Amino acid sequence: MKIRCGFVSNSSSSSYIISYYPDEINITGLLEYNRKYSESVARVNYIGIKDIVENFKTWYDFDFSISKELGYRAEETMDSYKADFIQFASYVSIVADEVNAGREVAYITIPYNSDKMLEELRSIDGIKFVKDFH
Repeated sequence: MKIRCGFVSNSSSSSYIISYYPDEINITGLLEYNRKYSESVARVNYIGIKDIVENFKTWYDFDFSISKELGYRAEETMDSYKADFIQFASYVSIVADEVNAGREVAYITIPYNSDKMLEELRSIDGIKFVKDFH
């Protein structure tokens, strides 16, 4: 049985959901260009609402059948799932809002040692940092 509460991050990088207009910005090419700031590579992990939401689903393990296995801890377990589900729904809502505004969304990972890369990406008109995961 796997129980995970919320997002688990890699300690050597930060992840972000960004949005942009795809006819104005080639996000994969832009991150490759910004490689000049670091030997470590920034990655575009997922592009598009479908892939991002599928990834969100892997962050959580909503298996309500375990509440029966836990017996007296069932209510505590359900409260934990409820909190996780609310967080999950808020992430999906954030992504959906950007897509409804006509923007593409991407989930990117930037190494911690790439402050200049992050600073430059944040300064580019047309790229919006929607959610930070540290």
